[in-house]
Amino acid sequence: MRFIFCCFILFFLSIPSYSAELISNKSTLNSKKTAFTIQLEPYLGYQSFGSLTEKAINASFTSSMGQYYGSFIGGRWTLEVNRLFFPGLDLTYAPSLGFSSALGKTSTTNSTTAFRVGLVLGVNLYQLYKNIPLRFWIGYHPFDSINDKNNSVNTLSSGQSETQLTGTSFKLGAGYSLTTHININIEYLRSSFSQIKSNTLSGEQSKSYSLPSTEYFGVEHVSNQTLMFSISSPFQFAL
Repeated sequence: MRFIFCCFILFFLSIPSYSAELISNKSTLNSKKTAFTIQLEPYLGYQSFGSLTEKAINASFTSSMGQYYGSFIGGRWTLEVNRLFFPGLDLTYAPSLGFSSALGKTSTTNSTTAFRVGLVLGVNLYQLYKNIPLRFWIGYHPFDSINDKNNSVNTLSSGQSETQLTGTSFKLGAGYSLTTHININIEYLRSSFSQIKSNTLSGEQSKSYSLPSTEYFGVEHVSNQTLMFSISSPFQFAL
């Protein structure tokens, strides 16, 4: 994760000199164009093809418990620099995820929610290559949470009625611009959870555990990865 933070720091340090170079080069940037624009990009999508995995303390392998699937909504708020780079914020919320267990059981209640917020840094290749309307970005979420309320599907261990996973995540994304205001996107998301809060079926008070934890069934590490497909509609406002 330090590498991603270093990318953001280096990017912001390079903005003044790079912007001056683009502005001075008439073949690259027309003088009538705005150097900085704010972009709002709401998106709607579906996540699938994932895997929720658990590793026990002293175990040499990880166990796949299944995958979360379902729709999500979100948005990116970015500052475009000469329509080339776009650093900003990224927020995603999944209101109703299902869970397909590796044991063959499938959740039908779809009562699991997910929320994450973080930073994004991308590059718009269309500004460099006019015939390639592609964008690429990386993102880091210091807060990533999954609240699994499915009683019928025990995603981590038996005896639980609700489990909340909290941690961090990173993503890699790519987008293709169909029109000025319609993009199709694909993202790879990987989450690493360091905190588990669970409510038991016996009615005991909820407890929080920091991983690795010998108290919480000897779990060392819990992670989740998934593919996210979305359609977004960016709108730009000149500064």
